[in-house]
Amino acid sequence: RAGQGLHRVVLNADGTVDKARTRELVELSKPLPFTFHRAFDVANDPFQALEDIIDCGAVRILTSGQKNSAIEGIDLLKQIQGKAAGRIVIMPGGGINPDNISELLSIGCTEFHMSGKKGQESLAKPSPVKMNSSKDIPENIIFISDVEVIRSCINKLGEV
Repeated sequence: RAGQGLHRVVLNADGTVDKARTRELVELSKPLPFTFHRAFDVANDPFQALEDIIDCGAVRILTSGQKNSAIEGIDLLKQIQGKAAGRIVIMPGGGINPDNISELLSIGCTEFHMSGKKGQESLAKPSPVKMNSSKDIPENIIFISDVEVIRSCINKLGEV
């Protein structure tokens, strides 16, 4: 998974935010807004991490609420959304789809990160060599963003 070791770049060994490095990245990103990525999801104290990230000047935090998916982490998402109090955007990501996006909107989130992906059979000749780590996904399946899934999420947001 790309970015899997990213948390090592912005977190200290004890799971706290590396404020010096994060500030440097915020400065280097200017004039673009800086999003603190999912390293937040492995921080040892999400409430202290929230304050440290705000202090560093980040504009948003992309998080699944320290769980495998945003819906699983909705309780923490709601808590940090309240603690953020408009000082930073809390952007849920991970497993967002048309069936759950309204629930995330209902806790005050206004930005969402999603792939809207679906599995599709590849046109390439099947490989005898296993290229993905999942035993559940056939080797000839590739994932692509699905316009209809994304459109359905947008429509759900418009209904609220």
